[in-house]
Amino acid sequence: MRQIVIACTLRKFKKNDYLSKLQIEFLKSLSNQTYKNFILVVTDFDNFNFKNYLSKFNFRFKVVKSKNIDIIKRKKAKFSFSETIIHASKLIQKNKSILLHTNVEVVFENNFFEEIINNFEPNSSIYSFPNLQFRNLKELKKNQFFDIYRNKTINNFYFYNPNKYITETIAVDGDLIIKNRKILEKFKKCIGTEDGYSKTIKPGFLAKVKKNIFFKSKIKNISHSYDPLAINHIINHSDFEIRKKNNKIYLSFYKHLNLNKIFYDSSIRRILINNEFKAVGKLKDKILFFLYYKFYLILEIVKKLFLKTQSNIHGIILNQNKRYLKRLLKTEINKISYKTIKKMENKKKNQKLLEIIPEYVRFQEKAKLKVLPLQNKYVLNFILFKLSEPKYYFNQRKLKNELLSNILNSFEYLSYNYNKNRISKNIFSFEFFKLYINEKI
Repeated sequence: MRQIVIACTLRKFKKNDYLSKLQIEFLKSLSNQTYKNFILVVTDFDNFNFKNYLSKFNFRFKVVKSKNIDIIKRKKAKFSFSETIIHASKLIQKNKSILLHTNVEVVFENNFFEEIINNFEPNSSIYSFPNLQFRNLKELKKNQFFDIYRNKTINNFYFYNPNKYITETIAVDGDLIIKNRKILEKFKKCIGTEDGYSKTIKPGFLAKVKKNIFFKSKIKNISHSYDPLAINHIINHSDFEIRKKNNKIYLSFYKHLNLNKIFYDSSIRRILINNEFKAVGKLKDKILFFLYYKFYLILEIVKKLFLKTQSNIHGIILNQNKRYLKRLLKTEINKISYKTIKKMENKKKNQKLLEIIPEYVRFQEKAKLKVLPLQNKYVLNFILFKLSEPKYYFNQRKLKNELLSNILNSFEYLSYNYNKNRISKNIFSFEFFKLYINEKI
């Protein structure tokens, strides 16, 4: 029987640390597997003695120190997912191995490895989707599913939108890793954040046959932040410079696979990727999964048409009402007291970003071209863009109530990324922005 070689990384174990508790649950789920012919290969990016912790569990393991720790730290990243695959691949033997690439905020059902073996065939990749999502360990014990994108508890996996979610745990025929070792070696330059869908394509799309064993065995994913949409979480996953470099490497990989562009450069890429993995199970299950994907595909197409119409309306509002919006902004900003500003600034940073993120991505490159003296002008345009959104423009009460929150969240996020990219320090300030508004409008 084939050996499963597991590629992953772990963070430092700390007493009473939430992420450490998640990692222990992951390791327990490995110990509880009914299929025992596997080895865990941990790439160490922390110079930590993981052997002390791993030796407590009844499975084989190997710890390999990263060769890129200095580069990773210099780039202010924490890891390289791709390097974990490169290290694990060295243990793969022809006709004897399966590579399993995974994150560690997951718990496998006890028969997960057994079902990988039962459904394995040459030139195949296997995953289990959707992953059942849990907000924290407490809700995992209660088996209480959660949808982070709708921020609500759910009772059925069909509520998970396959164009929002994607699994980062995927098994692939080890012979395909050996065959494609040269192209995979290029990924050693990938550090830090990688797009979730990319990690599924690599190595999953190396295989001709793609299977989904959800109805045979499931994966439970536990959020490593109590609020995955929180500011700190998004900031840690939004280093655009690193991601841009990583995506260049991925682009050469997609070309190597002759992969259609819609799988990595379209708004419906996740649902198309997920649909490539065919469900294993009864005919009824297969039909339900087929309808599940088709429903969300139609939903995404309708949503895209709606958003395009909304964007056109947004553009008209912005172009035709800029003078009015500027006057409104000036009036409302001058009503905001210094005490209110401080109260807002001192709030915990775990509030949601009110959809700031997509707009920032859109304007970031344009913003970098501007010289620093024009920074407040840029921020003004950014805020005007927010205020001219139909949901605010046609609801003046909501616009006024959320104005300060919008501005401060914008400053916080934009300032962090500008500082991170060494463009300037502390370039966004509410007080300076207020002076600028009163002077220019």
